[in-house]
Amino acid sequence: MPNTLLSARGLQKEFRRHPYRFVLEVDRLNLDAGSIQVLMGPNGSGKSTLALLLAGVIVPDAGEVKINGRWSPWTTAGRRFLSYLHEGSWLYGNLSGEANIKIFSVIAAAAYGESPKRLQEKALKYAGFLGLSREDLRKPVHIYSAGMRRKIELSLTLAVDVPIYILDMPTVDLDPESRWRFFNLIQERKQSGAGFLVSTHIPEEAQFGDLLLFIKKGKIVASVYPEELKRYIHNVVVLRFNPFHQEQLRKALQDIKGAWGDKEVRLYNADFSNVIHMAKVAGVEVFEGYETVPHLGDLYTFLTGEMIANIEEAK
Repeated sequence: MPNTLLSARGLQKEFRRHPYRFVLEVDRLNLDAGSIQVLMGPNGSGKSTLALLLAGVIVPDAGEVKINGRWSPWTTAGRRFLSYLHEGSWLYGNLSGEANIKIFSVIAAAAYGESPKRLQEKALKYAGFLGLSREDLRKPVHIYSAGMRRKIELSLTLAVDVPIYILDMPTVDLDPESRWRFFNLIQERKQSGAGFLVSTHIPEEAQFGDLLLFIKKGKIVASVYPEELKRYIHNVVVLRFNPFHQEQLRKALQDIKGAWGDKEVRLYNADFSNVIHMAKVAGVEVFEGYETVPHLGDLYTFLTGEMIANIEEAK
């Protein structure tokens, strides 16, 4: 029986700014000990709003969030069980990376009842693991790249020893090597029983999740274990075509879900012979066509409806 660290039931939050209206509705969510849940969806789907609610930063219009089935994240007692990483940057630009680590370690120590020195040492260790040198840490943060700032923020967030980590877009400014290091780090941390909710819109990051949550227009449309991929997508038909014929091909294949590029499309649950015939009837020049197996990037597109702009991201 899984040990549920955090649960949400009947969550609702509405935002209005005339003439726009956005409603987040999440019926049920459980974050278990020793797991990484990856929350995936396009921009504006509700990822950050859900993270804010689960972390106790904003209050829902309805529903509840419980930590260990007992505490609310909107209480002092509940907050001590979780560490939250905000999507935006929050470091002091006029101070060095090292000075920021020292200041925020003191603040976190007071909030979580930990040793400031221990938190500082852990944050510095993580910053080094993520690729920041001692020389980097002595520089003022205002000259840092966005990725360097993010590494400091990640290091501080992970230095706190709590069972629950809610990380909103943690890898958004990181290079591929640093992203791999980050996920390697939290894979190690989950072995001690910690639970992670990580939001992203990068399809390739699905591979690091024990459970994938797909959100679209404020609703979780699917909760999928990676091994269940073929329950949704049985096959993929790939066509490489004359880019001047893209509009004709889109019109001919409009009823088939897929990820479109300028010269290539990946079509889901499609019959290969039928697709080739439809392209031929539409007068589209197809340079190459073949059938292949789906992967997690395809699942992201299939469930969220977001077409991946660069077809290479889907591979």
